[in-house]
Amino acid sequence: MKKKLFAAVISVCMAAFSLTACGNEVKSSEDVSTAEQSTTTTTTSETTTTTESAKEATGSLETSPTTTTTTSETTTSESATTTTKQAATTTTTQKPATTSKAPASTAKSTAQSTTKPPVTQPANVTTKPLAASSQNVKFYQDRLYVAGDSVAYGFCAYGYIPYEHNIAQGSLAMRNYTSYGWFNVNGKQMRCMEAIATYKPKLLYVSMGMNDINLTSAQTYANNYVGFLKQVRSKVPNCIIVAANITPTGLARQSYSSLGAAFRVTDIRNCNAAMTAAVKAMNDPNIILFDAYSVVSAGGTYMADGYGAGDQLHLAGFVYQKLLDRLAVVLDSYGVKERLS
Repeated sequence: MKKKLFAAVISVCMAAFSLTACGNEVKSSEDVSTAEQSTTTTTTSETTTTTESAKEATGSLETSPTTTTTTSETTTSESATTTTKQAATTTTTQKPATTSKAPASTAKSTAQSTTKPPVTQPANVTTKPLAASSQNVKFYQDRLYVAGDSVAYGFCAYGYIPYEHNIAQGSLAMRNYTSYGWFNVNGKQMRCMEAIATYKPKLLYVSMGMNDINLTSAQTYANNYVGFLKQVRSKVPNCIIVAANITPTGLARQSYSSLGAAFRVTDIRNCNAAMTAAVKAMNDPNIILFDAYSVVSAGGTYMADGYGAGDQLHLAGFVYQKLLDRLAVVLDSYGVKERLS
């Protein structure tokens, strides 16, 4: 009996020990499970953190780690594509900027083209060499108006220009054209400049000065000449003006000594030099200097023999044809026919 009781106690003790050990194993298993869960959580947390860091870097808003990685790559790819598109857009944007410069250049070119006059050279520079003769004499002659003194009046007096193209009169001078001389224009009496403004010639020949050389200085004559040209330009802006110098006289001969004192060739040459310099300084492409002096002197100093009308001051009729022939050559060199046509 005692043995049976002792065995039972032993069994109970063994059972208790077994239960205690079993409890420890369970507790250990729970701890392991908890540790594993903790590790998993930690891993997940690290993965999530890494993924979230990647998301922050790429700008992705996805939460799945796997999806995040894919999305991150896709996003990165899209970002690269976007960057490429932006670059393309930038390039496209830059091209119009380059293109926009071209119209500006074109506009500038058009403005220069619009502000440029028909002839770009100054009036004293010919556009092509002078020819020996011209076939356009009649063309210019039919269109030529003449303003000036009694020497200039010879164009009308000898029938080289129509009467209605004449704005020349004896004793008219650069010093008095605003207050001297009357011209009948359409039944009205007008001064020289008013007649020019009314006729509105496209081609005007100016020859005035024989009545200035003995009463004014060379520089005053030149200043008055420029003033006359400027008034014509203001009245008839598109007019091509021929600024002719004073023709020489043949008054060096003894039989004309009394007249020679008043009309000395040296005074004429001084006035011509001053006028030429002043007109060149205007640099007006529509004002053409014409050396009538050289035509009448035949390249010499005084009026050529036989060119005088009897007083060695006015010109014989045929000399006007010589002036027209030479004038046509000069006008051709400036392309005046094309400009008038």
